[in-house]
Order: sequence, then structure tokens, then C-alpha cells
Amino acid sequence: MTKDTKTNTRARVLSVTLAALLVASLVTFGLGLSSTALADTDADAVCEPERSITYDEFRTDQATVDEANHTGSTDVSKDNTLATIEGGEAFHRVTLENPNSYCVEFELQISEELVTPSTIGTISGSELEGFEDYPTPKAYWESTHSFDQDETYTRITVTMPAESQALFAPSKARVEGLSWIGEGAAAAEGLQDRLVSSLGFGSDLETREYTLEGNDSETVTIDLVNPQTGEPLEDWHATYTVDGSHDIPLDSGSDEPVYYRELTDDDGDVTAIEITFNEAAELEFTADPRVRDTLSYDLTSFEADLRALMGSINLPFMVVGEPTTMPLPTLTDVTTGFEVSP
Repeated sequence: MTKDTKTNTRARVLSVTLAALLVASLVTFGLGLSSTALADTDADAVCEPERSITYDEFRTDQATVDEANHTGSTDVSKDNTLATIEGGEAFHRVTLENPNSYCVEFELQISEELVTPSTIGTISGSELEGFEDYPTPKAYWESTHSFDQDETYTRITVTMPAESQALFAPSKARVEGLSWIGEGAAAAEGLQDRLVSSLGFGSDLETREYTLEGNDSETVTIDLVNPQTGEPLEDWHATYTVDGSHDIPLDSGSDEPVYYRELTDDDGDVTAIEITFNEAAELEFTADPRVRDTLSYDLTSFEADLRALMGSINLPFMVVGEPTTMPLPTLTDVTTGFEVSP
């Protein structure tokens, strides 16, 4: 064997050895990462329910409902677990306790005598106990209609690990429901009413315009789902005023005095809007707007945009002596081609 042959052989052996060491290192490192990832996943995983418990007493037991109405709170114990509802007119505080040694899935059904049925969406728990190895629990708060009993109620579902306790409450929230035409009224509609509705000129709403007053830091949820059909309202607009000032279109910017965000269900469909008042204001909400409503809203939006534009610029011809503000055109000015009198 020549020197070159020996050198080449040693080089090949060295290459194979290094490759084997590299593979072994990668496998060991990969196993380590996999173990760590699995450990993290296990630590963050929601527990698998071993039992489901339904609390329908808050809906079906009139004595329980009456106690909640008269005293401001009531609780029910079932299968070594405890559910408590308390609060003011809306009863938005729900406390669940699971002292058992296994994971439990809770379902609460609450009468409309206690809570205005609405789909608020996911609510994170607070005042937690027993969640050191689990993520913050999230309860799903939704409006449900029973066609068999012709009843609409609030349904809350959440999974709780062993030996845990949590409070679920929309923070400073009010829930407003739209006034829908009932099944009886809908059935009594004549041929002409059904024809108008089928052409898109009718509405399932008894009332289309609503006025809401919100205090500073208050949150109001408007449920958009028709409990009779399960279909959400798709067309709406809203404006608000602060201290009786100009009308301002409701927008989604969180830095605005009042803003909204959409709430969706598990399928991603919008079921409600959550309105937050950064300042005290009065809000006008229009559901299923007509042509005149839309034209009025568009004009309000135009005036608000123009007002913001005028406030952001400072042209020489706009200042004579003391700073002045250029007057905005009125509805009459718009309809006459912006012929503003001097």
C-alpha cells in the first residue's frame, strides 16, 4: 500500500468517524429538544376532562332563580363541585370550584331572568387557584336558543383542572340585546309583509335605533345574533358624542374616545361587538340602516374627516389676528354645492 493510499484511507476513515459523531450529536440534541418541547407542551396543555357536569339549575329551578334575584347571589353544588353566580342587575360574576382529583368540563345554563342572553365570546378567568401548571382558563359565553322549549338563555362552558377555582366576569361590561321580532309576530306577517322582506326592504327587528350612554372605562357588548334564527346582524353603523359635541363615527381605533372590536365564535363568524368608552359619551346605534340612514351617516363621516383635516393644518389665509376656525358646510351647503354665505 503506497503512502498516498494510506493517506487516502486514513482520510476516509476520519471522514466517516466525524460524520458518525456528527449524526450522533444531532440525534442526541434532537432528542433533547423533543423532550423539552414535549415537556413544555405537557405543561401548557389544557387538561383532558374525565367528567362533564351541567348546571341547568340556574335556568330550570325557579327557586334558584328567585334566590339570585332576591339576594343578589346563589350557588349550586353538584358532584363535589360548586358553581356560584353573583353581582348586580346583569349577574356577570360566575365562580367555579373543582376540588376533585380529576379534570372537569363545566356547562352552566343561566335563565334570561338573571342574564340578558348574548354571545360575548371568550372570557379569561381571574382569582385563580390550582392553575400553576396550566394556562389561564378561558370560558366561552354564548346565547343559546332552545326551540323545543322556545327559550333563550346564556350558556357558559369551561374546562377546569383538578383542585382548582376561578372567577369569570366581563370587566365592567354591560350586555345589550337588539329587539328582534318574535316567532309569533313573524308567523303573523301577511303576504305583503313577507314580500317586502324578501325584497330586502323589511327587517327582523322591532327597533332599529338605540341610544346607549357609557361612562369612562365602561364596556358595552351588543349582541348581533337573532336568537330565533341564529343569524347575526350584518349591517349596522354607530356614532357618538362627547360632552354634546359633534357626532363622531364609531371606529376600531383603541386611541379614540370610544371604539369597538368584533367578537367571533369558534367558526370565526362575528356574533357581537364590544364597545369601550375611554371617555363618557352618548352613542347612537343603527341596525339594518336604510338609504336615508346611510346618507346621513356618510355625511357625518365626511364632516368628521373634514374637521380632522382642518384641525391638522394651519394655512396663512386661515389666520387673521387671532386664530379662527373655518366653518364647516352644513347639510344645506352640501345640497347646494357648498355655496357658503360669507
